Amino acid sequence: MTRYRFSESQLKKSTRELFLAYAPSGIVLSIMVFVPLMVMLFHNPISSWAIGIPIFLLVFGYMMVRIIHHQQALMKSYSLEVSDAGMNLHIKDNLYIDISPMEIKEITKIKNGDFLVTGPDGKQITIPHLLDNAGNLEQQLLAMSPINTHKKDPLNLRYRWTMLLLTAVFFLSIIVSDNKIVIVAASLLAIAQIGFVLYQIWKIKNLRYAPKRGLWFHVIVLSAALFTTFIKFVPDSAFTPVKSHRSANNPSSYPPPNPAG
Repeated sequence: MTRYRFSESQLKKSTRELFLAYAPSGIVLSIMVFVPLMVMLFHNPISSWAIGIPIFLLVFGYMMVRIIHHQQALMKSYSLEVSDAGMNLHIKDNLYIDISPMEIKEITKIKNGDFLVTGPDGKQITIPHLLDNAGNLEQQLLAMSPINTHKKDPLNLRYRWTMLLLTAVFFLSIIVSDNKIVIVAASLLAIAQIGFVLYQIWKIKNLRYAPKRGLWFHVIVLSAALFTTFIKFVPDSAFTPVKSHRSANNPSSYPPPNPAG
């Protein structure tokens, strides 16, 4: 049995790659916080930019530090065991996936050099290319199953930044805009995207698999935006008690209060 982990040198090397990989998501998430905040708080363009840019940079820096710190923590806990009996993946204390050679449906080498091992019932093991002794690992994988190197990346990886951008556009269109046509169009598209994301979540059976957890982000954000649509379209009177016909049209029908003794 061979165990593969990230070495300290690989962890340091990965910091730059993590920043480049997650900078788009950090920018999008920062904009999703920044734009509604600026719209609500400031009406003067000069003061908006003077205060808004530092806020955006602070939010972006906070997002990037959180994302990179989280990813590095996952990498430090990553442990892949490969033997003739199959492979076992351990990440932290809450994720364990095992796939035997007979269960392997497909091994794909994606564009960045990572391997994706697909098993039954949607089981997936992602093997990063920065693991120590990755060349020996590839030989072990070849002994289990042919490796597809000409296939496209998985759908959830291929369009993850596009989906994040669409989520931001739909969210901001609903939150910021007062145009009913824009809000309705964005809401319908948001519902369609939620359906697509839920299908991907159902397709990937590993509930604690990292990309799947990322998909839930879209569902939560878009659901919050749709709730905002409901609030904008339902009149305030729907949330206030309705006066009776008698009290509204004939106030004098109620007797006057007794004078104080």
